Amino acid sequence: MTALDPGRKERLIQPWRRVAAVAAMVLVTTSIALGAFARAYWSRFPGPEPGSPKPTYIATYAGVYLMLVALPLSLVAKGGVRVALLLGCSGLLGFYFLVFFSP
Repeated sequence: MTALDPGRKERLIQPWRRVAAVAAMVLVTTSIALGAFARAYWSRFPGPEPGSPKPTYIATYAGVYLMLVALPLSLVAKGGVRVALLLGCSGLLGFYFLVFFSP
């Protein structure tokens, strides 16, 4: 029971949900970092070919895969964490879509 509401019982989050939410947060954060690296590397070293340089491809694909792994993990998180993770995954999905289809 809590001090603010003595009639309400506090429900604990299952450990597997907490681990999944933390893993999803780490994966989304790493995906954001890889996307930022890919974008910064491409703008700094554009390369002679019309496409993006090889490190940009590697970082982009790694970021996409991490985001896709984080997506199902974010569904088992609770409440506001789930909303934040799903918004982060959808933003990353849009970012990587634009990176793949940019000239």
